[in-house]
Amino acid sequence: MTIFSCGRVKEKGQALISESKETVAEGIDEANTDIKDARESLKEGINQAKSTTKEGISQSKAFAKYKLNQAKQGIKERIDNVIPAYDADQPDTDNNKKRFQESFGIRAGSEVKQLYTYGDFMGIDYTVLMTFTCDKPMIKTIVEKDGLKLAEHNDDPGLSGMYTPDWWKPVLLPKVVCYKRGSVEEGYFKYLWYSPVSKQAFYEVYSI
Repeated sequence: MTIFSCGRVKEKGQALISESKETVAEGIDEANTDIKDARESLKEGINQAKSTTKEGISQSKAFAKYKLNQAKQGIKERIDNVIPAYDADQPDTDNNKKRFQESFGIRAGSEVKQLYTYGDFMGIDYTVLMTFTCDKPMIKTIVEKDGLKLAEHNDDPGLSGMYTPDWWKPVLLPKVVCYKRGSVEEGYFKYLWYSPVSKQAFYEVYSI
């Protein structure tokens, strides 16, 4: 039988207790570290989620705005195809530039200025009026593309109706160069008047 002295037992017990305390302390420290890391990870995850959510909301708003603008533009274009818009009170608008391109098959570039258009489609006939300033080469291009011919006489005032915009100057028309095309048989007349001095042009389409 082995007999241990009380001192040795006491000493051994104290050593075990001390070792156990150290182990417990180390475990607590590790647990605290894990908890801290977990909290940091959770915080980072929340911040990323918030950032992602904000970015997602922002992108969704931008996309919705883009689609809405597309829809508005589509509606505007459909209406314009059925009822063309003419801006008689404002020069050089997008609508006026569209009407210019439709009439002559060429784009109204920077050389075309003070472009006004007017359309009257009430009744069985219609009238389209246009005025703008440009150089002679543009007039030559319009004449060629629209098939206009130099009129024999410059005293033709056209066939515009009772109402015309303020910028339409019938008194000036017989005093400038006139190009025309059309007949009663064809159901329409086209006129283009141009002053090389003022560089102002007047254009009229009148249906019969």
